[in-house]
Amino acid sequence: PFRGLSGPFLGPFGLDVPGLFLDHAPMKKILLYCSISLFTLIASVSLTWAHPHAFMEAQVSLVFDEGGLAGVRQRWSIDEMTSFTVLDLIMEDRDGTLSPKEVAAIKDKSMGSIRDFNYFTSIFIDGKPFAGKWITEFDAKLDGAKLIYSFFMPCHVAAAATPKDVKVAVFDESFYTYIAYVQEGEE
Repeated sequence: PFRGLSGPFLGPFGLDVPGLFLDHAPMKKILLYCSISLFTLIASVSLTWAHPHAFMEAQVSLVFDEGGLAGVRQRWSIDEMTSFTVLDLIMEDRDGTLSPKEVAAIKDKSMGSIRDFNYFTSIFIDGKPFAGKWITEFDAKLDGAKLIYSFFMPCHVAAAATPKDVKVAVFDESFYTYIAYVQEGEE
């Protein structure tokens, strides 16, 4: 018969389990073990949400003109699986080359989906963020099974007698896309 948390409890199969919850040392261990297991399960589920699903290699270069910094040129090499997914959505003839219409579809669908994230590009000029809201000179090519994107992001910083501190980083804050920096010829 049940007599409360510190008295005898008629457990499963008619077994008398005294002090089931608070004053029974093995039960404390079980509760601790269950708590740790629950925490581990929640933590592991959270970690699975924070792993990348797409991988790319990025080359970034600053472009200067007669007025100073003109912008940032980028070249992205997209992993085979992500490339396949993008191509499956836009390729019409599946001939292994990209037509101008297909390149435009890639710019619209793939790059359009990250427009609100400044194309994964963070630029700071003297510590102040610069929002890269558009890109120009977009092109996409196939290199084997990988898509290669190249584009230019305008960011005008006038040349001046006083140096400007310009920092550029390419990353996905959500960590959905893992981005590795490479130099030309390393990909």
